[in-house]
Amino acid sequence: MVAVIKKAAVTDNLTGLYNRRFFDTIFHDLTTHQKSFGIIMLDINGLKYVNDNYGHEAGDKLIIKAAENITQSVRKADYVFRFGGDEFVVLIGEDNPETTASICSRIREKNIEPRPDGPMGVNLSMGACCSSEIPEAKEGSIKTKENLLSKINLSESSGFFYSCDKKC
Repeated sequence: MVAVIKKAAVTDNLTGLYNRRFFDTIFHDLTTHQKSFGIIMLDINGLKYVNDNYGHEAGDKLIIKAAENITQSVRKADYVFRFGGDEFVVLIGEDNPETTASICSRIREKNIEPRPDGPMGVNLSMGACCSSEIPEAKEGSIKTKENLLSKINLSESSGFFYSCDKKC
């Protein structure tokens, strides 16, 4: 029973992926112990449209399919999190631009597969970088995490955002 409760505390109910709470723990560990890592942020495009036009059950199926596509594209040593409603994060346990770019490429390949069992295929926006590119990534603070994720997710011109057809 304790094992079930512990698992429930760190996993997302819908997808079975790790949750944001566990992301906070792992991110803190990586930055506090000054470990190198790669990070990919992903966002489902069109989820609101699916929810509004086909219902939340269809939206949930889209979230689950996105989670499957991401999970099938990473290595066993990598962490995949459902970060929020339509957001996902992948933490890669090494600071290797080629590895990060390769994972992005595999996700993009899965991303373009048509989805015959729903109103639309999975369409993900992605941003990625490696910890060595961001000096403040080693500080370990909540502000550092928010700044890092904001740079990846929002700012293509900042030099920290990389589409998956570029190497980080």
